[in-house]
Amino acid sequence: MSNSSDLTAAPGLSGSASLTRVAMEIDEFAADRGWDEPAQLFALFTNAQMHETSPQLASQLGLDHSETSLTPVAQEEIPLGTELHQFLGSISWPGNAAGCAVVVEQDEVPSGAPVQPSDKQVRVIAAVLRDGSREVVLRLREKDTASEALTGPGLAPELTDALVAAFA
Repeated sequence: MSNSSDLTAAPGLSGSASLTRVAMEIDEFAADRGWDEPAQLFALFTNAQMHETSPQLASQLGLDHSETSLTPVAQEEIPLGTELHQFLGSISWPGNAAGCAVVVEQDEVPSGAPVQPSDKQVRVIAAVLRDGSREVVLRLREKDTASEALTGPGLAPELTDALVAAFA
């Protein structure tokens, strides 16, 4: 994955632009892996936190020391056959994690998506910050290009709600 994504354009703004960028970055990572992959979690850290906790890795990635940039860190894949919402309800994140994301493939379009429900397989990347900010990227298998991906905070509300709950 590439370096990082800005959390805000200026102090005091929400992290929505950064969250969109990091969700798209994770989408590209998932696209490079291909389809039919297990679900995977990502921790989201600020670049400054990466320098504090993993300075060698932050240096290798060429990260700046910004408090307003996010870097995704892949976690273990979610075991096949695991009920996703139950699994997400059982995890907690360390206090230094700014947020988290999950990549999951589904055989149906989520209820919040502005496309016709069908049997189309879709990859969902849901990302959230501790403050409740959320972003979702949907990529239909039949339209497997970044330019065809849909983005928006309300595209998979049940999934983003489950991720936000991990920070409660």
